[in-house]
Amino acid sequence: LGIKIQVNAVSMAKVAKMEDSTLDYSFMGICQITDVLDEEFRDSNSNNSKILCLKSVTRVVKLASNDIEDISDLYRCLNQLMHDVNRVSWIDLSNNIINHTESSFEGLHGVTVLYLHANNISTFAGIKSLGALQKLTSLTLHGNPIEAHKHYRNYVLHLLPNLEKLDFSLITKQDRETGRTWSNMFRKKLSIVLT
Repeated sequence: LGIKIQVNAVSMAKVAKMEDSTLDYSFMGICQITDVLDEEFRDSNSNNSKILCLKSVTRVVKLASNDIEDISDLYRCLNQLMHDVNRVSWIDLSNNIINHTESSFEGLHGVTVLYLHANNISTFAGIKSLGALQKLTSLTLHGNPIEAHKHYRNYVLHLLPNLEKLDFSLITKQDRETGRTWSNMFRKKLSIVLT
């Protein structure tokens, strides 16, 4: 019995360490999200590559600084790489050429941090699907053409009322009040944009 407990304690420590690992596909020249299925991932927390079974317990996925344009297969790919894709809480898709999110994040209900900065997202319709990420507390979109839109910040706050940080800046009480006022003023237009 003592030996069994010791083995379980060691196994639990290994699982805890694996949960700290990061599925890192950054700077790999990936053009399509499905290319990750053919790549060996790097753990950002060490210099070693990991075997496939370790991927199933990670919470962080980095796909930054590639040439990814279409992320519609994101959930399907992560689901093939991971035992429980619902454990993913942080996704970094910054510095790609993504122009819309469509239904890319359906099924990724645990995501709390999402980096989409420095992409090609230019319309509110391009981020509409982010509204499904109810647990999202931190989002980056700066460096996208949408950032230049007059109502950018108010729209994002309308879309994601639980957001605590946008573009690495805390959402203030004044931001929320301004966003609510803006939403009330533009509710008819918003119903058209959101449908």
